[in-house]
Amino acid sequence: MRPAVEHPGGKFFRQFWRVSFFQGINSASAFLVNILVARWIGPQAFGDFFVFVSTMTVATILFDFGLSRTVLRYAAFHQARGETVSKLQYYYATLKLKTLWGLGALGLAGLGAWIWGGALRVEYTLGFATGFVISYCQFLSSVAQTEDDYAAYNWVLSFNTLRLGLVIAVWLLGAMTLPRLYALFLVTPLLMAAIPAWRLLRELARAGKVPEEHFYANLIGFGKWMLVLVVLESLAQRLDVYLVRWLTSAEAAGHYSGALTFFGAVTLLPTYTAYLIYPKFVEAVSRGERATLESQYRFSTDLTAVLAVPLGMGLWAVAPDLIRLFLGAGFAPSVPLFKYFAAYAVLWSCQVNSGAMFFAHDQPRTVVGIVLMILLAGAGTQLLLIPRFGLPGAGLALATTSAVGLGLYWGFIRARFKLSPHFGHLGVYFLVGLAMAAVVRALPGGTWPWLLGKAALGGVIYAGGLLGLQKWQGWQLVQWPKKSA
Repeated sequence: MRPAVEHPGGKFFRQFWRVSFFQGINSASAFLVNILVARWIGPQAFGDFFVFVSTMTVATILFDFGLSRTVLRYAAFHQARGETVSKLQYYYATLKLKTLWGLGALGLAGLGAWIWGGALRVEYTLGFATGFVISYCQFLSSVAQTEDDYAAYNWVLSFNTLRLGLVIAVWLLGAMTLPRLYALFLVTPLLMAAIPAWRLLRELARAGKVPEEHFYANLIGFGKWMLVLVVLESLAQRLDVYLVRWLTSAEAAGHYSGALTFFGAVTLLPTYTAYLIYPKFVEAVSRGERATLESQYRFSTDLTAVLAVPLGMGLWAVAPDLIRLFLGAGFAPSVPLFKYFAAYAVLWSCQVNSGAMFFAHDQPRTVVGIVLMILLAGAGTQLLLIPRFGLPGAGLALATTSAVGLGLYWGFIRARFKLSPHFGHLGVYFLVGLAMAAVVRALPGGTWPWLLGKAALGGVIYAGGLLGLQKWQGWQLVQWPKKSA
């Protein structure tokens, strides 16, 4: 009898939809904050504001030093074996390393920003400070994921939802200024982290044992590659925004950032798919279950693609309406960028689970090498295309870099592990999504109800096309999880 192939179970999907729901609200809140700010200050000032947002994003990655990912690996191991004290000692050691390194790095970054930041020194300095605070939310989310406490996980990462409420309140009071807005960005993650942080510190006090040297050695030994990786990732994360601002103008950077703001929604669900599938990869590798690993890899790639394709292509299809209704006529130059950003978001989403494959096999150096090549490709294409073609060149460079990253990840996974995505499925998603986008794009623009109607029509076309092909061909377009036989 052929052995049954284990698919990701119902527990994965329960966690996936729970995280996706609450973090979808959080992401929508961040999007609405950016939209409100853009309409309030216009494209030129929004370009400078987005430098603050980009610095905050970079600093969140940088000041975490890869420790949140590293502690998840070790703490989950001891959690599975019921070794509570060792797990808590890893939490303690991580918190100590993170705080000591973080305060030093924050001081140097803030000093450098204030000396060399020029007209943007406030944006750089406060962006670094806000990212430092948010990095603790990332650490607490790793603790919550280890403890299988997804209520705490969603709580500590929902600071954008609180931020939106406070921004609207201050806006209605007529007291909104950029310094107050930056202060709200800084305070909200502190408020959301307070309760989970108190609970963690109380548990650490109960443990009573100071970590021995080998705890730090393990974190640093595995984490050194994570540290290199986060430095590269932090540089690659928003290099495009910085180069557009430095090589063009604040107004052009505002147009670029205005279009880019919409695409966080495309990459949100694929990102959380990658987070949640990583422990499944580790489990399959540790047990030597090759068939399970292949099933989970194809499943997670299918899932990220089937979600990203309609969102990315759909945003391109309704781009003129989105810019006109959300941001206003002043952001009209942002519309042509949507086709490039749609390609970027779809290609990036299709490879977002790939790094987890190398980490599951204890091969972080490979990911470091891939990210370095992506960073160099991005910097090279942007420096080549932005001075020559302006904003279209910046968009084309971002899409090209995403294609390079996808090719590198898939190529290395094929070479190392003899695994490939189900290209037939991915091709079907792309073709159906392209047909959907072409139909919606051909429709004239209109008011808010008309935009919602176009979005609903696009969803019907995409879902109907996939279901129709599935019934006609007789094979599943996504290998949904099912119980083992």
